[in-house]
Amino acid sequence: MNIQHIAAGFDQEAAAVLMARIAVFRAETDDGPDVLRWLDRMLIRLVCLCLGHHFCRAVLTRAC
Repeated sequence: MNIQHIAAGFDQEAAAVLMARIAVFRAETDDGPDVLRWLDRMLIRLVCLCLGHHFCRAVLTRAC
């Protein structure tokens, strides 16, 4: 099994469930404000990564 096969089956709903489960686990083991900061940072990174990848592809497509 290769990583592309796993990535193709890993959709947004699965990612949301995984993030929620990790956040609940961290909320049970860490302090509340720290968990919220961690979750904010992770979501911001995710959005920046997705938008950056999307815009990069758009710019490369126009350059060709």
